[in-house]
Amino acid sequence: MKSTFLILPLLSFTGAALAQGKPAAAELPPAQTEDKTVPDDMPQWMVGFTNLPEKERIKYLTLFQQAKDDFFARNWFSCLEKLDNAEQIYKGNPHIHTLRGSCYMEIGSYDTALAEYNKVEAIQPDDLTNKANIATLAMLQGKYETSIKLFREILDALPGDSNPELLNVLKFKIYASLVKMGKDQEAAKYAAEADILEDSPRFYFMEAVRYLQDKNMSKGIQSIRTAEKIFGSTPIFQTYLRIVEQMKFLPTGI
Repeated sequence: MKSTFLILPLLSFTGAALAQGKPAAAELPPAQTEDKTVPDDMPQWMVGFTNLPEKERIKYLTLFQQAKDDFFARNWFSCLEKLDNAEQIYKGNPHIHTLRGSCYMEIGSYDTALAEYNKVEAIQPDDLTNKANIATLAMLQGKYETSIKLFREILDALPGDSNPELLNVLKFKIYASLVKMGKDQEAAKYAAEADILEDSPRFYFMEAVRYLQDKNMSKGIQSIRTAEKIFGSTPIFQTYLRIVEQMKFLPTGI
């Protein structure tokens, strides 16, 4: 079962959904008008970008898009190279650090990834996507208490009309972390929220995690294959699968 990871992170789906389905892409403004007026609420890094010559802005955006394409194709080192080239044109875009951090998280360079996410936090302290990435990083390092705390803070901060699957993924990460910690009773409360009839693979992956944690590989894989049969090898299916792989419930590529 070969996985292609979309997330937040996602970046994981968590980070991706917080960023409207993709890694936090730079919402870069058009060139300024002759009077150089900019909205009062425009972030300072965007103001700097608008001052670039058009040719350089186009080259920068092209490199950034190519870097995102490389990320989704799992070409981590090519992505990192294009991000470095983009920063030779302009530095200060927090989304460069988001994407670079996510590449380093994917290749297992966790300290370097955290350093990049900390740069994002310094620029955008209230960025929930970045907070989700930091929480995911803590989860992958086995710092489950920290990751659970951060994921719960994100859930509390999200508006009531948030993407339901985003909420499901956040709760799944909490559930999987609790299972890893052996807190079965607390984990069971999250499992009870999942419904076999819901339009999400969450139920089947929660079932799989329980089986895999109990060393029942055949039943765990069967639950995953049932989810794939129902939902297809879609981005959201791949997101759950990647979480299970990254948390080492399941070897990659089974």
